[in-house]
Amino acid sequence: MTKDGEQVSHETLATILKQLTNKGIKVFVIPGNHDIRNPYAFSFSGLAPVNSILPEEFASIYGNFGFNGSIRDANSLSYINKISDKLWILGIDACKYLDNTTEPIIGGAIKPLTMNWIKEKMGEARNKNVMVLAMMHHGIMEHYQGQNLLDPGYVVDDWQNSATALMNAGIKVMFTGHYHANDITEFTANGKTLLDIETGSLVSWPSPYR
Repeated sequence: MTKDGEQVSHETLATILKQLTNKGIKVFVIPGNHDIRNPYAFSFSGLAPVNSILPEEFASIYGNFGFNGSIRDANSLSYINKISDKLWILGIDACKYLDNTTEPIIGGAIKPLTMNWIKEKMGEARNKNVMVLAMMHHGIMEHYQGQNLLDPGYVVDDWQNSATALMNAGIKVMFTGHYHANDITEFTANGKTLLDIETGSLVSWPSPYR
């Protein structure tokens, strides 16, 4: 969402996103590894330290972009927005901003309590015959063999078990980013398949979108 979590950058981006919602376009956001409690938050002129933001400040600034009116996870910034009786958006917060000290943590992980919350809500969706589209900043699976070894930090920790748990809960599609690449891959286990639809960053050429 931002270069390094600067509060002023978040507030500015929120005003830009508001131009979309003013036109009736629904916008849903989830934090990335740069966005919260970032020790690298600096002014763009003179490199003076500036305020970053805390998790609840993120939810407040982007309240109109997924958080307001959503069902919130008590242990992360994950949420479910019920667009309709037949479609929900699941935003999964897998960032490790609470561990940020001298530098932002690149990698991500789905907390056990958050995973339990996801399973509970997916059970509700399944009982109501609701389609759930999920999104997360970090990849839920490797996009090439050995990615996690050659370029660590871009796939969530323990990704095989996390992907399997989400599949078993009923998630079929996960929209991700983080790796600044456009790619789609799949993971199959126990007769079920999960797609990771990874889209590159808007802030790096050629500014891809889907």
